[in-house]
Amino acid sequence: MNILIIFAKVAIVIFIFLLLTWLVGNLSKLLIKVSILKLNDRKLKILRRNITRFLLISCLILCILIVGVNGFLIYRGENLQQYTLNLISRIPSGFWITVGIGIAQSIGILIVAAIALKFINYWLKVASTRAKNLETNTADDESIDAFFSALNQRIRGGTWVWAIISCGH
Repeated sequence: MNILIIFAKVAIVIFIFLLLTWLVGNLSKLLIKVSILKLNDRKLKILRRNITRFLLISCLILCILIVGVNGFLIYRGENLQQYTLNLISRIPSGFWITVGIGIAQSIGILIVAAIALKFINYWLKVASTRAKNLETNTADDESIDAFFSALNQRIRGGTWVWAIISCGH
């Protein structure tokens, strides 16, 4: 039973680090698309690779620590199941409620940001079409398209930065 508990703890840690690695990969792809930061693709790929290495080394060290501490507890004659349940029961129930509410709020913020960007993209296309159709317009269609695509890119970047900062709170 103790080995199963150790395996479950290590599996949870590995799952969390795989999730973090996936998020880092998707965030770097998003940054390449948005290119709000004036980094070229090569620098961003190097940064992603370094973060992934850091996460891998951290995961490995944490797994070794889990196995080591649990091995020490087994050596002392502790019941791992009871010890783990005692640790979990020390955490107040309000903490779990707060974490759940925070996760729900973060997911809501990301959904609202994605929906808002769809509406903004639509309205910018409408505004671009209307600007091209103005009779007193002195600009050519390419410059109007360039302006609205740059504006859309800035709004997208700002919205995602706002969403990330809001999720951090």
